[in-house]
Amino acid sequence: RGAHLLMACRSGIPEAGEAIRRETGSSNVEMLRVDLSDLHSIYALCDTLRARGIQLDVTVCNAGVAPPNARRTPQGLDEMFMVNYLAKFILLDRLLRDGTIPNAVFGGNPRPPGSPRPRIIFTSSDSHRGSTPIDFDSFGRFEEYGVRRSIQLYGYYKLVLNTYATELSRRLNPAGKVDVSVFPMCPGPVNTNIIRDAPPLLKAFMGFIFRVFFQSPEKAAAPLVYLAAAPEVEGSTNRYLHMMTEKPMDEKAYDPEAGRRLWAASAALLERLLQEHPPNKS
Repeated sequence: RGAHLLMACRSGIPEAGEAIRRETGSSNVEMLRVDLSDLHSIYALCDTLRARGIQLDVTVCNAGVAPPNARRTPQGLDEMFMVNYLAKFILLDRLLRDGTIPNAVFGGNPRPPGSPRPRIIFTSSDSHRGSTPIDFDSFGRFEEYGVRRSIQLYGYYKLVLNTYATELSRRLNPAGKVDVSVFPMCPGPVNTNIIRDAPPLLKAFMGFIFRVFFQSPEKAAAPLVYLAAAPEVEGSTNRYLHMMTEKPMDEKAYDPEAGRRLWAASAALLERLLQEHPPNKS
């Protein structure tokens, strides 16, 4: 209560923000536009936040896509790879280095003494379990695929995301002293429009399954809201909730060597993208 909510979205502007204002009675809801498939759009959002001097107490990385086939982003990457993983790396790289998320490691902008620790929350999925290890030889490479491979890749990129979350927590909190809390979580099966681009027959079948057996978004938001606001998690980090149950992630997500290699590969890919597709200077 009393928070200033910034909703960065590709669509639903301004309708989604207006709906939240009506339901909560709060006028402190603001919508900003971002397309997480586009490097330039991510940088433009970060430029706006930096120019306004905004500091984020809680950052929720919620967006994800499940396309039926491979689609190229404006910079030539696979859309699911970009939106479900790399965009988070790019966004947080800027927010942390700019000091938009206060931290003592990247931005030289530590939080005031005694203030609550910033929190970063990732919407992940238990589908990361049993995924193949991260393939660094093909990391970032665009490859064609269809529906079956898309389902596999969805879980695979959630493993990539969880591995990144673990490595981010390590780097933000050296020597075990928590400065910024990082929490991946799985909301469980949710009745959303994530299958909106599926083939018509599959979309109709899955739509029925979603409506009958899956949770409403309001109910599924419980672990996210808990991790964002609960005083009980203050001072902790890298705790994984599946719905409202805390449990370990797949052991591959904790591999420090995989985390180090993922960070290095992501940073190298970002550097190449910035060289080949430089954003407009703010």
